[in-house]
Amino acid sequence: MKTKVPKVFKKIEVPAEAVAELKEKVEIVEAILGDQRFLAGENVTLADISFGVEVPMIKVLYPSFISPKLQAWYDRTLRDVPALEEYNSQADYNGFLKKL
Repeated sequence: MKTKVPKVFKKIEVPAEAVAELKEKVEIVEAILGDQRFLAGENVTLADISFGVEVPMIKVLYPSFISPKLQAWYDRTLRDVPALEEYNSQADYNGFLKKL
C-alpha cells in the first residue's frame, strides 16, 4: 500500500519498510495486550493513552492494522478516558488525507 504524507510543503511516498515497521509495532502492542484489559494490566495507564492518540490515524491510513482485539481495547480506553475521545474527535484525519 502506498501512502503519501506531506513533508513541509512537499509530498513524499512512505517507504515500504516504514509501513512494515509500523505493522510490526502494532502487532507488538497487541501481543503486549494479551488477555489484559489494558496494556499494563487491568487499569488504564499512560501507555494506553499514548497509544490511544495514535490509533485514529493508523485506522485511517492502514485500517487492516487494527484487529478486532485492538479495536475492543481502544473502545475500552475511550470509555475509561473520556478526554481521549474528546481529543481524538477534534482531529480531522480524513480531512488530512484529502489534502494529500
